[in-house]
Amino acid sequence: MTNDEILQILKDRETELEHEVNHYRVMKSFEGDEKQQMRFSLLYAESKVSLRLCKKTIGKFEDLNDLANDIEKELNGECPDLDKLLTMFVNLKRGLRDFQ
Repeated sequence: MTNDEILQILKDRETELEHEVNHYRVMKSFEGDEKQQMRFSLLYAESKVSLRLCKKTIGKFEDLNDLANDIEKELNGECPDLDKLLTMFVNLKRGLRDFQ
């Protein structure tokens, strides 16, 4: 793992902690109003799940893009390994099907 990757993980964690602190502050401001607390908690949970799904989707897309690039490199080689190429292509098709 590179220093940049570690730094990005730390920045992401810092952002998550900032969101948790903000969530706590908002919940404190709704103290005594359980209906507002529940409404805000549901919105917060939905946005958190949506963000997680977006990150997962982006990660899958990047993986598929890397696989497509590997296939292109293999095809551009002088003597492509057909078994390897077929396996990569099947994995790409499977990934695209799962992605949709």
